[in-house]
Amino acid sequence: ILSGLAAAANTVIIENRCPYDIYYWIVPPKGNSPHAIDSGRITVPAQSSDSHPMRNGQIDGAGTALKVRDLPRYQTAPAGIIQVEYNLTPSQKKLWYDLSVINCDRSVGPEHPMYCPLIGGGVEVSIRGARDKCPYATCTVKEGCNPFNTYLWHGSWPNEPTYACGAGADIVVEWCKEQPALRTKGDPTFDGVPPPVTQPKPALPSTQPIPSGPLTESSDGTCGDDAPPKPSESTLFHKAEAEISPHGLCGSHNGFNCAGSRFGSCCSQWGFCGIGSEYCGTGCQSAFGHC
Repeated sequence: ILSGLAAAANTVIIENRCPYDIYYWIVPPKGNSPHAIDSGRITVPAQSSDSHPMRNGQIDGAGTALKVRDLPRYQTAPAGIIQVEYNLTPSQKKLWYDLSVINCDRSVGPEHPMYCPLIGGGVEVSIRGARDKCPYATCTVKEGCNPFNTYLWHGSWPNEPTYACGAGADIVVEWCKEQPALRTKGDPTFDGVPPPVTQPKPALPSTQPIPSGPLTESSDGTCGDDAPPKPSESTLFHKAEAEISPHGLCGSHNGFNCAGSRFGSCCSQWGFCGIGSEYCGTGCQSAFGHC
């Protein structure tokens, strides 16, 4: 159960609904903060909350970034992070804020250090008590990150997703809002005990759509018109031994099998069940699904 935090004007509330600890670093414009380096991380334990009093952007000269990761370090590259940025300008009675995933790679899985952490479970940045008045940014399980409300690339353009609301409000950031997100695979040398290789079943039913057309599963469990040959007996033995994946995870790290899973019959090199070339093509784990 998340710990309760009283509302306080100009505060960022970090709500960690994930089954593991997350970490954030406070990085002002010139990085002049003890919380900007790895050792200055702030830990938000699993299923709990934390609060960050906002810095004054007019005094700092610009806004502040909260760099968030599911491992306790980010300074040594490569290291995928998510950013929540804000700029409080009291004299203008404005609070600017945004969600950014430009410092990670959304195309790779959790075994890659540039993996985008946390967004796979759903993330939302909103203004407390003003959802109907102030814009909010989201990355959802079903649709991913929306370029209309989340920064997906560097640059500046008309109607870019930087939002404004009145000063005196709280920003609420919810992590793993819909379900547990796959955690970045840690290095025992730097991260202590490695993250768990299995994840609990999502708190909410999956909303992942089933593709239509040539990539849908056929009655024999293969993928569309270009279905590969049936697997060998030895492969079938491994599949029979592995439990069918209830949550879309698969592979040698957790032992779940995609054959028969509602998420798709192919197990990708990154350990996700699905259908299509990104799951059934290069690196597909034939011992844990069809390829």
